[in-house]
Amino acid sequence: HELHADLRGQPRAPAGERAARDQQELTEQILDQLPIPIFLKDRDGRFLRFNSRFEEFTQRSRAEILGRTVDDFASPRWAAATHVEDEQAWATGRMVTTERRMATFDPPLDVLVSRKVIRTGGLSYMLGYFIDISEQRAARAAMQHAVESAEAASRAKSEFLANMSHEIRTPMNGILGMTELVLESDIDAGQRADLALVKASADALLHIVDDILDFSKIEAGKLEIEEVPFDLRQLVADTLRAMSLRARQKGLALAAEVPPEVPRLMKGDPGRLRQVLLNLVGNAIKFTDAGGVTVALSVGAERDGRSEIAFAVRDTGIGVPPEKQHLIFEAFAQVDGSTTREYGGTGLGLAICRRLVILMQGRIEVRSAPGRGSVFSFTVPLQHTGAAQAAPLPPLAVLAPGQGMNLSASDNG
Repeated sequence: HELHADLRGQPRAPAGERAARDQQELTEQILDQLPIPIFLKDRDGRFLRFNSRFEEFTQRSRAEILGRTVDDFASPRWAAATHVEDEQAWATGRMVTTERRMATFDPPLDVLVSRKVIRTGGLSYMLGYFIDISEQRAARAAMQHAVESAEAASRAKSEFLANMSHEIRTPMNGILGMTELVLESDIDAGQRADLALVKASADALLHIVDDILDFSKIEAGKLEIEEVPFDLRQLVADTLRAMSLRARQKGLALAAEVPPEVPRLMKGDPGRLRQVLLNLVGNAIKFTDAGGVTVALSVGAERDGRSEIAFAVRDTGIGVPPEKQHLIFEAFAQVDGSTTREYGGTGLGLAICRRLVILMQGRIEVRSAPGRGSVFSFTVPLQHTGAAQAAPLPPLAVLAPGQGMNLSASDNG
C-alpha cells in the first residue's frame, strides 16, 4: 500500500524520502498483521488508509475502496447509518461505538464499529476499526434462550404442582369429611383413637398440599392480593384462638400485645395476613418446649392513607444459629436435616410467608440466637377504611401453661 495522505502535513526533504517510504512500509505491514479491520477517513468520508482485514470485511478490493466513500460500495441503509455515526463522532470528538450486523456474510457477522476523530499537523482524520462479536452475541443469545427455557420449565413445573395439589386436595377433603362424620357416631374407644390418627394424618397431608398449592401459585404468578375491609384486632384474636389447642398441649403461654394506637378497621388481605400469622405462630409453638409465644403489634409511619403495621412473633424456643438465618426464608430450606426428621414440614412455610409479605408490599425478618428464642417480624402497609373505629375488643386473659381455651389478645384498647 502507498501513503495517500501526509498525516503530518509537512513536506519531506529529498534526502528523507527513502526513510519515509521505509517507515510507511513498516506501518502498512504492522496494520496488515492486526487481526481487526482498521480504516482512516478524511472529513469528507473518503477512505485514505486501511488494512487487508478491512478489505476482507467489506468484501471489496483496494481499488474499490481507496479514495471513495461508503456510499460508493455499501448498501444505502449501511451508508446512512454510517453517516449518522460519523457525524456524531465529528461533533463530539468522542469515541462512538455501535453494534451492527453485516448481512452479506453467510452466516451474517455481528460487529462493533468504533470511530474517533484524531488530529495531526493541523489536519483532522477519522480513525476507525471493526471488532467481530458474532461468537459473543451467539453465546448471549444461547444464554438468553437457556434462561427462557428454564423459566418455561419452572412455570410448567409450578402449574403441574398446582394442578396435582388441587387434584389431591379434593379427595383429601372427602376423607376428612367422612372421618369426622364417623367420629361423631357411636364407636368404641379403640376405633375412635384409630380414626383420630387417620384424621390427624389427613390434616397434616392437607397442610402440606396447601403449602405446595400456594407456593406453586406464587411461582406461576397466579396469586393475587385482595384489598377488603377487615377487623385487624379480631383477626389477631381469631388467629391465636385457632392455635390455642397446640399451645395448651405443649403447656405454653400464648398472648397478644395490641396497644390502643393500633387501628382496628383496615383494608388489606385478611386471608393472607392470617396465613402468615398462623404459619409464624405455628412454627413458634413447634420449636418451643417451655415458656410461651407472644404476638405483638405496633404502628409505624403513615403515608398516602396507609399505616405501616408491624407484627412480631416472639418465642422462647430453640432459636436459629446466625449462620443459618439467611436460609430459613428460602424454599425447601431448613436449618438442618434433623429439623425435618424431628419436626416435620415441607420447608415451604417461611418461604411462602416471605413471598406473601412481599406481595403485600411489606418486608419480613428474623432475630434469633440458639437457646434464647426467636423474633419473626414483618411489616405491611394497610389502608385506613375511613369508617369510624368500632369499640375495642374486651381484654381477655393470656393463656398460661395448664389453662384451658381462654386464649385471646391482651388488648389495652
